Amino acid sequence: MWTLTQNGFDHSFVGVRVLELCKTIIWVNYPDLHTGSHLRLKFFDQEVDVNGHTLEPCTFVDNVQSCLTEAVLIRKAEVEYEEPKRTLHLYEKVRENVYDISALKPDGKTVSKQQTMYACPVKILDVPKWIENDMESKFVVKNSVKGAMFRRLVDGKWGWFGVLFERKVEGKWRWQVIGYEKKNPKYSGEIQNGLPNGQGIIAYPDGDKYEGQLKNGRLNGQGIYTFNDGGIYVGQWKDSQIHGQGTLNWSDGRKYEGKWKDGTWNGQGTFIFPDGRKYVGEFKVDKPWNIKGYDKNGNIIAKWVNGKKQ
Repeated sequence: MWTLTQNGFDHSFVGVRVLELCKTIIWVNYPDLHTGSHLRLKFFDQEVDVNGHTLEPCTFVDNVQSCLTEAVLIRKAEVEYEEPKRTLHLYEKVRENVYDISALKPDGKTVSKQQTMYACPVKILDVPKWIENDMESKFVVKNSVKGAMFRRLVDGKWGWFGVLFERKVEGKWRWQVIGYEKKNPKYSGEIQNGLPNGQGIIAYPDGDKYEGQLKNGRLNGQGIYTFNDGGIYVGQWKDSQIHGQGTLNWSDGRKYEGKWKDGTWNGQGTFIFPDGRKYVGEFKVDKPWNIKGYDKNGNIIAKWVNGKKQ
C-alpha cells in the first residue's frame, strides 16, 4: 500500500502527514504484479475521483515498471472512461519505504511527471474497507458514495473487488462507479469486466437485500434475498429471476419449498399455510397442477389433476 505526492518530489512527509496523504491517494502493488489506484482530489472547486487498475501483470526492468492501465474519471455526476494505455514509471529509492517516481512518456526516456511515493500503514486485504469507510476528506460529496475497484485474495486467487451502483443511463440500466444509496441499488463484491461477477451483496433503496452469486451483473446461482417486510428467499437464481430449487418464507407465515421457473412455482413443491394446511405435488406457473391438499392433521381435503380441481 502506497501513496503519492502530487506536486513533484517531496521528501518531507512523515507520520501523520503520510497518513493524511494516504486518505487522498492510494496506490496498491499486488504480489501478482497487478496494480490498482484510487485518487480523491480537488480541482477548481470540484471533487475528482480517479480509479485505475491494470489489465495484465506489469513488468519491472531496470527500475522501470510497465503496465497496461485502464482508468475511470469521476467529476461530480460525470463519468469518463479512458482507453487502456501503457504507463511507464521509473523508481528511485530515497530511503526505507520512500521512493521517487518519474512518469515516463512512451519513448521511455522523457519525464512527464515526478512524484514521491510513501508506504501507507494499511494492508492490501483492508483496502476495500479503507476506501468505503475510512477515506474521508473535506472534498467528499455527502449522501454520495464513490465506487472503487481493487484486487484482493479470494479463495487463494487474486480478483477484482469493489463497489458499483445500478443506474438508468440513456434509457438502459447499467452498473456505474458513481451513484446514490437512497436511489440506486448498491453492489459490494467481486467484479469482472466492470460488472458484478462472483460473490457479492446488493443493498436496495427500499430496504431489500441480496447476498449471493452474480454473473455479468445479474443474479445467477445460489443466493439469499431478504425483503423489507421480513420475508426471505433462499435458493437458486437465473438472470435475476428465482429459478431452480428454493424456499420462500413470507412474513405472514406462508411458505413454499420446491422447484421454480422464471420466478414462478414450477415442478415438485410444497406450499404451507400459516394454519398448518399444505398443498403437496406438482405446480405450474404458481397454480396447483397435480396436487393433494392436506389439513394440519394430515387428512386429504383437496385434489387437482392436470390443473383441474376434483
